[in-house]
Amino acid sequence: MNQPLFRLFLLALLLSACKKKDHLVCCEPDLFAKYKWVGSAMGTTLQVTPASGVEKTLEFHVNGNLTVVHNDIVQNNAFLEVGHTPTLMAAPKTESGRYTYGTQKAGCANSDYPSLQTLGATYQYSFSSSQDSLYITLDPCLAPYTTMYVRVLQ
Repeated sequence: MNQPLFRLFLLALLLSACKKKDHLVCCEPDLFAKYKWVGSAMGTTLQVTPASGVEKTLEFHVNGNLTVVHNDIVQNNAFLEVGHTPTLMAAPKTESGRYTYGTQKAGCANSDYPSLQTLGATYQYSFSSSQDSLYITLDPCLAPYTTMYVRVLQ
């Protein structure tokens, strides 16, 4: 093989390997977006709505970073949740860090569920997405408290 073709081959191989590596780091492609909090519910009953004054956005980046902008006080690094009785801060705060995606065993059902771990949380969230909505719960055995987000079109 002559030198220019060999170099071109190596370049193509290197670029394709980088792309594959990025995909592994990226976590779950369906998450790469910005989401706005729209409510939290216990079962089918809304517990907290935007009328509470809570504002929260999540932005999942391709590189595995997560940015959370919120005006609620977060307990135990539970950045993706809006609790039953939120307390508001005087001004919004921006938090950023890494998130990981994987699967976790649900002890009560002996099955796997998609999970997220974020910004130093010591537990993993269960999540599901449907069209432009994102639903966050703790372990499915602890459900049915769900924090709901909608995708922000940019």
